[in-house]
Amino acid sequence: MPWWSWLAIWGGLVLLLIAVLAYLTYRIVIKSFRTLEALGELTEKAELLDSRAHDIADEPRESAVFSSALQRAEAWHAILGERRFRRQTRRERRVQRGKLLTKADPHQFFHRIKRT
Repeated sequence: MPWWSWLAIWGGLVLLLIAVLAYLTYRIVIKSFRTLEALGELTEKAELLDSRAHDIADEPRESAVFSSALQRAEAWHAILGERRFRRQTRRERRVQRGKLLTKADPHQFFHRIKRT
């Protein structure tokens, strides 16, 4: 091979390397701009949440470590009572739906099964 072919090969490789590096740099810059835009949106949302957080102030909680066992037991039984109540109301709604389905008049849908 002549000596100038080596220069052409290495020149092409260097130009290809520069093109790949320029493309990757372009992609990194574009992604960084998108990240900055997303960060700006995130800070706006955080400020909005922070402004609304003062409106929804939680009442201070007591540590369970310092409360008596009787208080914890009463709280636990209250939670269990609420669960039982919710479970019972859900069951009553299911029973009502079932009663509606079983007591439906079958002739009201006769037009759907009628063959023409």
